Amino acid sequence: MFYERLNLLCKLHGTTVTEVATTKLGVASSAATNWKHGASPRCDIVVRAAEHFGVSADYLLGLSDTPAAASPTPTEAEVLQVINLLSGASDSARSAALAAMRAVIAAIDSPQD
Repeated sequence: MFYERLNLLCKLHGTTVTEVATTKLGVASSAATNWKHGASPRCDIVVRAAEHFGVSADYLLGLSDTPAAASPTPTEAEVLQVINLLSGASDSARSAALAAMRAVIAAIDSPQD
């Protein structure tokens, strides 16, 4: 299943499994051939492929038919980065940024008609 899903994603992105395997996943082209013949990739390869294509590992492994990866929870570093950006901004820039964030959150959380 991994090879079939990876191959489909490669076609959708205008590339080949061999090219992705060697340039993005850091494995030899023979690994792609082995996957085609049913070999299972290492866990770190599945994770890298999922990250590269923005899909879930479950999708690549055939455990889900939904390609979308789960929305990640912001890390502490990301939250601190936003805080640092806001704290260094002028009062007007900070107010505008907070208003924009509130609007985005409200738009995402509101039910769609």
